[in-house]
Amino acid sequence: MASQFQRCFSGPALRSYAAEFISTFLFVFAAVGSTISARMLTPDVTSEASSLVATALAQGFALFATVYIAADVSGGHVNPAVTFAMTVCGHIGVPSAIFYCISQMVGATLACLLLRVGSAGQAIPITRIATEMTGFGGAVMEVVLTFALVYTVYVAMDPRVVDSNNKRGHSGSCGPPLADWARGLGRASSRGLANGRVHEPAPVFARPP
Repeated sequence: MASQFQRCFSGPALRSYAAEFISTFLFVFAAVGSTISARMLTPDVTSEASSLVATALAQGFALFATVYIAADVSGGHVNPAVTFAMTVCGHIGVPSAIFYCISQMVGATLACLLLRVGSAGQAIPITRIATEMTGFGGAVMEVVLTFALVYTVYVAMDPRVVDSNNKRGHSGSCGPPLADWARGLGRASSRGLANGRVHEPAPVFARPP
C-alpha cells in the first residue's frame, strides 16, 4: 500500500491528475455552457427539440475532444463513473482513483464557477428527475445509460485492440468517437425523462442541489 501511495505522487501520476482536471474542466464548461446558452436563447428549452439536439451534439463533441487530448496521459476518463469501473476491474489502483476523482470534481466545480461569473449570474442548470418519471424509473434510466457509456469506454480501452499503426487501446482506435456518440445518445434519450444524468457524476457534483 505504501508503494502505491508513493506512485501516486510520481511525475507521470501528477501529469495524469492534471490531464483529468483540464479535460473535465473543458468538458463541463462546454456541456453546462451549452445548456445555459440554449436556455438563454429559448426560454422554454425543455420543449424544443432543436435545443435538445444542439446540447447533445455539443456535449458529445466536447467529450470526444477531451477524451482524445487526455487519452495518452491519463486514459481520458473525464468521468468518475469510468474511473470507478477501471478501479473495480483492476486497471487503476484505489489511491490513484481517489486522486483522479478529486481532480475531476475540482475541474467540474471550477468550470461551473467560471460559467456563473462569465454568464452574468445565470443560474447553473440543476439536476432533477422529470415530473413524469418516478424515482425507480429514473434510477433504471441512469443505470442503463451509465452502463452504455462505461461499457463503450471500457471496450474501446481494451489493450488487446491493435490498429494499423500498432497502437493499443482507445488512443489508437475509434474509442473517443464511440464514447462521444454514447454520451450524445445518452444525453438525447435522457433529457426528456431523467434530467439527473448521473452517468456524468462530475457535472452533477458541481451543480447546486
